[in-house]
Amino acid sequence: MKKNLISAFVLFLLIVASARDSSAMSMPSRVSTSSPNAPAAQLADVNVTDLIKSAVQEICDGNFSAAEQTLSKADAKNPSIASLSNLISQYNQIELTKQQSLKKAFDEQVAAIEKFKSAPETNEPNLLEVFPAIIRAHEFATDEQKKRILSDEFVQKTIAKARQSAAELESKGKWFDSLIYCYSWLAALYEDDKTIRDKRKELEGKMLIEASMMNNPCEGYADRYQKIKPEVFLRSLDVLEYGYVEPFYYSNMADEAFNHFRYLAEVLQFSDGSDGNLAVDFSKDKIPDFIAGLDSLKKKYSSEPVGISKDQFIKLFGEILILNSSTINLSEQMVVRHFADAALSVLDPHTIIIWPKEKTDFEKNMTNEFTGIGVEISKADGLLRAVSLVPGTPAYYSGMDAGDIIEAVDGQKTRDMSITCAVSKITGPAGTKVMLTIRSQGEEKTRDIIITRTKIVVPTTHGWC
Repeated sequence: MKKNLISAFVLFLLIVASARDSSAMSMPSRVSTSSPNAPAAQLADVNVTDLIKSAVQEICDGNFSAAEQTLSKADAKNPSIASLSNLISQYNQIELTKQQSLKKAFDEQVAAIEKFKSAPETNEPNLLEVFPAIIRAHEFATDEQKKRILSDEFVQKTIAKARQSAAELESKGKWFDSLIYCYSWLAALYEDDKTIRDKRKELEGKMLIEASMMNNPCEGYADRYQKIKPEVFLRSLDVLEYGYVEPFYYSNMADEAFNHFRYLAEVLQFSDGSDGNLAVDFSKDKIPDFIAGLDSLKKKYSSEPVGISKDQFIKLFGEILILNSSTINLSEQMVVRHFADAALSVLDPHTIIIWPKEKTDFEKNMTNEFTGIGVEISKADGLLRAVSLVPGTPAYYSGMDAGDIIEAVDGQKTRDMSITCAVSKITGPAGTKVMLTIRSQGEEKTRDIIITRTKIVVPTTHGWC
């Protein structure tokens, strides 16, 4: 698509120039009757400018074959027609080269899948070995080839095995493993499958909830919720009411909050309280009461025929706080943050509350200056990834690439690190070094790279109307 747009734009510039030349003539230019491609009587009535306009429209529609056919009706010796035809020929050559490259890449991945198929049953390949080949073959395939890949018996068996493994892992509260061994792959293969998308979202949500209740190398659990009060969230609703540019519905925000607390309850069920893997104190024996209370509140607020108002939403918020204190008894600060973050997540990725603990980091980021290596990171799918590299920075020249997974920072695993913790580990004083253990997407082998930090100035993008 990008190449189509670029080619169309180049052609458009040339066409504008050609049309300008044509309009400067005292009489419209007529196609030569000597053209071998059409009868003379027909060509005599064809205006070159009209042909060019038709070809432009076909190019804008992405139909280069039709544009080529349109131009074939004109005299090939006409300079404007010849230039356009030459550009279309160049585009066709680029497309041919691209298709040949895709076919070669597809054939290589199919060969890899066939190799896995022929492996002895006693040496069955790991899912993390098979899925990358299936994903890449699917990525390079035509629509018809994609159907054949997904209907292949070996691929179907692999997917069935992944689902079975995921279910077993999920039954043990291993959300990350369930995601990494199954649903992150299936989401790439079945992009339009809502059930798979929802399951992936659920697992990611549980992972984030679990991480929010654990100590990590950068901060203790309690530090995360310092100075959080219900009033902070209530004031944010006032800002939304009068400042949000798009219509929003409190019913949708309430539904997301209910889903989130259901996930939270499931995460708590796999912990032994303060003696288990979570750092929080809570009453595990009261989890069934908490879930029953959630169900009752959801039924109550979902029965509203026209949705709920702001006042009703605020009342729900208060009732969730009361339900928590009378059952599982998590800290109020934690419940406030989880409710608020879940509710706001239905709006857009940029509408968030900067909580007191994050205020300093937020103000630092607003200056567009920091000391680090120049990499933008994300943990949207549970894996710490390099999203992009700032040109001219140490990360840009280090051998990293966008999409690489950062497995460890200075030897510390990133699996259970929050995004804030990872940033604090990667950034640091100018002149100091940081070691990243990275793995390219689709590969299992990792490698260590050492990068020297420096002052980074993030370039500002300017726009105009």
